[in-house]
Amino acid sequence: MKKRRKYSRIVSSAAVLKRTMAWKVFATFIKQRDRYICITCRKKGNNAGHFRQASGYLNTFWDEHNVNCQCISCNLFLSGNLAIYSIKLREKYGENIDKELIKKSLKIKQGYTRQELKQIAKEYREKIEQI
Repeated sequence: MKKRRKYSRIVSSAAVLKRTMAWKVFATFIKQRDRYICITCRKKGNNAGHFRQASGYLNTFWDEHNVNCQCISCNLFLSGNLAIYSIKLREKYGENIDKELIKKSLKIKQGYTRQELKQIAKEYREKIEQI
């Protein structure tokens, strides 16, 4: 039986914490930018939903075009409501944005360092102050 090192669990926990903190700031920016209006159904929203789903697509995880405010129904219960999301993205950002996001998401990104996550959180705190 292989022995687990406690240190590796501590490092990964710290990385998860940094990502969670950065995500909270980023998601707050997205919701404020969109005035808490769901991109897909135009109702009040309190989620930041990805067009190109976040799991495994790290190149688009923090992309402002890929993440927009959504209501809980569209984001969670309708799995992003992607058919309408795609149409609304084209209206908001231009005709080929959905294709660009899909292409961008297919490029491999290994992950983010703690320093990169700190920088993301700092950048979006500043953007929130500007809203």
